[in-house]
Amino acid sequence: MTSFRRWFLATLAASAVKAESVQKPGLQLPPGAAVYQAAVKTFLSRATRLTRSTPGGMMICCLFQKHTLMDGTDGAFHCRRYEYHVDYGAHAVNHTANTDFNIAHTPDTVSLFETTIRYVGGFIMLVEKAQDLADQMAFAWVGNQSIPYGYIDFTNQQPTIATSNIAEAGTLSLEWNRLSKYTGNSTYQTLAEQSVQHMIQMSTPLPGMPAQGIDPKTGNAVGGYVTWGGGSDSYFEYLIKYARLTNTDDNSYADAWLTAVDTSMKTLLRTSTVDNWLYLADYDDNKNIRHVGSHLACFYGGNWILGGKLTNNDTMVLLGLQLTDACWNTYASTADGNYTGDTATQDQLDFYYKHGFYITGADYFLRPEVLESNLYAWRATG
Repeated sequence: MTSFRRWFLATLAASAVKAESVQKPGLQLPPGAAVYQAAVKTFLSRATRLTRSTPGGMMICCLFQKHTLMDGTDGAFHCRRYEYHVDYGAHAVNHTANTDFNIAHTPDTVSLFETTIRYVGGFIMLVEKAQDLADQMAFAWVGNQSIPYGYIDFTNQQPTIATSNIAEAGTLSLEWNRLSKYTGNSTYQTLAEQSVQHMIQMSTPLPGMPAQGIDPKTGNAVGGYVTWGGGSDSYFEYLIKYARLTNTDDNSYADAWLTAVDTSMKTLLRTSTVDNWLYLADYDDNKNIRHVGSHLACFYGGNWILGGKLTNNDTMVLLGLQLTDACWNTYASTADGNYTGDTATQDQLDFYYKHGFYITGADYFLRPEVLESNLYAWRATG
């Protein structure tokens, strides 16, 4: 470790003792907020009749959270502030409470990652249901393996033997820690933590940044691709959030995140040649910088703002705000907000010279990352 990195981490670790408040004191909604609140109310009121025709009476409000009924159960009560014909919160809770998760409801395999972030997280208020699911998903860990497999067949409790990635294996700690807290069973926390700890301690292509792919059987990296985008994204996201959620005395989570950010500042931080938009590049298997990004990666602006506030690092907050601005530019410049690429067509180049990026994948899946970072930026700056 270089002397600069030792100094950097030591300074941040010391400053983290008294973390700065993330939210600006006296924060007020902007004057135009009422217009957008009215638009949301109109949308929800028009969506009321749709809930009567969806399986289980799907709670439309959960569209603002994720894509399923289940992961909106705790968020549903926020929607109940509005007086509509359908009690969204009760609707979702009733459906969840009457579903037996000890049996398979699909012939398909079940994603450990997706089910954790959407279902287990959403079920925390219905802890027995969250526990039923987690008990099934615990079969993703085989023998003494620290890394779980990504998919499980609920009909026979057998995982799909295949490689995984650090996001799928490393985005369990928040939900499984809370599950242990509310059930008194430490097994869930232990399983989730051992996965993250394995990745923190493994050899990495760049300091603090594990390769995207990982083999649960061997615990070894698959390839050497490094990115803040999909397949790696929420591993990094959860490191600093887990340190904050648990207030743990184990500094390894915050230290690993700080090392990843330090490395990214030195190696991955880039600006576009048009308008100087700041972004984090990828690092490929051949140790080349790839000037690409994605909607999923756009969580990083908010994540750096949060971590910068928690570690009293104004430089990190400023960079987080600039990363967020660049991601918002993809919304302001396009209908869908996706961007990136390597080899460009003439039309793509024309677009780039106007906006500072070009599009290679125009699909959009109601992803929240850009708006999530915008929320952190607003909370931090007003």
